[in-house]
Parts: sequence; C-alpha cells; structure tokens
Amino acid sequence: MKKILLSTALLGATAGMAAAEITLSGSGRFGLNYDETRSDRETQLELRFRTEINGKVETDSGVTFGGRV
Repeated sequence: MKKILLSTALLGATAGMAAAEITLSGSGRFGLNYDETRSDRETQLELRFRTEINGKVETDSGVTFGGRV
C-alpha cells in the first residue's frame, strides 16, 4: 500500500514538469569555394550549421526556470 501511495504522489508531483515549453530552431548555409592560387586547385564544400534548443517551465508558485543550449 505504501508503494502505491508513494508512486501516486511522485506521479502527481512530476506532472507539472512535463509541461515544459521546448523550442528548436537553427540555421544553416553552404557553398563552394574555389581558389586558383592554391597549389591543389580543388573546389571545396564549405558549410555552417547552428542548432538552438530553448526550454522554459513555470512552477505553480510563478517561478520560471529556463535554459538554452
């Protein structure tokens, strides 16, 4: 009985944490680079990619926690 009561209490306590607002965004670009002054004279692929992950959650008492990666 104690295990059922404890698991029910933990489930109720963590239900608010599942409602976090998470956003994914980013950008990317690519292109070709050819430099005839170099000795190898090869065309190179140049690329850049950025990903941003933002998360925010507000507790029942109004305190907001957030993070960004």
